[in-house]
Amino acid sequence: TSVVTLDVTEQQTAQRRSEQLLRELTTILDGSTAGIAYLRGPMLVRCNRRFERMLGFAPGEAAGASLQELFARQPEALNWLDEIGATLAAGRAFEAELPVTRADAPTTWFTLSVRRAEMAGDQLEAVAVLTDVTRLKSQQAELEQLARDRELMFSLSEVGIAFVRDGMLQRANEALAQLAGVPTQALLGLPLATLFA
Repeated sequence: TSVVTLDVTEQQTAQRRSEQLLRELTTILDGSTAGIAYLRGPMLVRCNRRFERMLGFAPGEAAGASLQELFARQPEALNWLDEIGATLAAGRAFEAELPVTRADAPTTWFTLSVRRAEMAGDQLEAVAVLTDVTRLKSQQAELEQLARDRELMFSLSEVGIAFVRDGMLQRANEALAQLAGVPTQALLGLPLATLFA
């Protein structure tokens, strides 16, 4: 009979440390407001829960899915699949805005950013990040509407209106040009005092 005793203290310590690091990393990722996924080739290897929720998947359902399967519910995103691969292969990051529509909720807007990590053998590794920009998109739409409204009020008003900066006319509407008896373009850059000569 022979007995062999091996000291596996270091191995057990390293394993416990790895498990602790994995728990900490999972906690950080799951606490993030961004959806984060790790891709190897065209397949999703791991992602946080937020990434799955953003795309409408149940917890654990996205792991092992291809990019095509991930974005199958978002038809406009399917056009990007070839572009994502080509962009990453060229060493650049891919970025796009993605409207996500679901029957049970209003349209949500995300930015999708896919960045190359490194090669794992012959497969490309990448990190995909989804960020919710719905509020920014709605603010942008409101600002665009306000700009249109302001432009209509400015250009269609029968009252002479000018934008003045540091005493110089920056912009004038047609009504002001008619009151001044000068073409609109000729007013630009003139001192405001010119109107009251």
